[in-house]
Amino acid sequence: TSTVNFYFSDNTAEALTLNADDPGSLTAGTLGHTIDHDVATALVYNTEPATGAAGSAMVTQPIVHIHDQFGNLVTSDSTSVITILPKKNSNCNGPATTGSFSNNTATASSGVATFSNLTFSAAETPVYARAETGALTVGCSAMITINAALTISPSSTTVSPSGAQTFTAVGGAGTISFSIPTNNSGASFTSAAYTCNTVDTCIDYQAGATPSVDTVRATDQASVTADSTVTVSSIAELSWDATPSPAWGTVGGNTTKTFTLRNVGSATSGTITVALQDGTNRFSITTDNCSTTTLAAAATCTVTVNFDGVSGGAKSASDVLDAGATPGGSVTLSLTGTKP
Repeated sequence: TSTVNFYFSDNTAEALTLNADDPGSLTAGTLGHTIDHDVATALVYNTEPATGAAGSAMVTQPIVHIHDQFGNLVTSDSTSVITILPKKNSNCNGPATTGSFSNNTATASSGVATFSNLTFSAAETPVYARAETGALTVGCSAMITINAALTISPSSTTVSPSGAQTFTAVGGAGTISFSIPTNNSGASFTSAAYTCNTVDTCIDYQAGATPSVDTVRATDQASVTADSTVTVSSIAELSWDATPSPAWGTVGGNTTKTFTLRNVGSATSGTITVALQDGTNRFSITTDNCSTTTLAAAATCTVTVNFDGVSGGAKSASDVLDAGATPGGSVTLSLTGTKP
């Protein structure tokens, strides 16, 4: 019988197999031995929480490991309850945030605490997630940005058959995608989703030819959705033509300009009303072919306005020419002019 002493020096918990062999007639043998972890000392994020929106689950849910002083997983711990708290500072020792986490506790299983449905209550930046239990060194995440809850704008709208509309998704967690889950008109998107207003996500929609109701949906990475109801129907829409310019510049005498009002929609407008908002300065309507009439789709009418560059009083003047109808909407022209 021989006795051999082994000294093993390593910081890694692992299973070892010791082999004994003799080139002579002795039978070879093996001995298995497990090097166990040390006592628990710290919490370490294996997966950090990331990408969130107020009131919805984080896109990436955290996983926290319990380690010993050498970084080994403490597999004997299946009882510790890990709590995640929100902090404002990157060392996770500063003041608490305005918002709070919910579903923020998990019990370890073989040294691993896996969270599900961790949710932050408010839009806030920065947020750092502090993992703690007992006297163990806390785990601290990288900065998390919590966006506002996902919304879509407009939330409802009316579009002419084959008409266009841009939709804007605000807030939400992570990348936003769009779909048309209810597509009765034969609608389609004429663009891919793109960044707009610096931080929002937009997409361009075109209605189909069939009058009906569609739904445009925005979906974030947490599978939260926001819907817009699109009524595809013939509508009237008034618009002033771009020429002539409503700015007279500096003119002497009485000078007129004739402006064209057009129905750019696909349905007949209601009865039109035209007026100057002020009507007491140098501007006056001399001919109104629009008021008390209606405009069919693509039809036009005209209004002639005079600028008085002769009378006394202030040299510079401004006014607003209003036109409106229901249906058809309200449109304005800002008029300016100066007497020499």
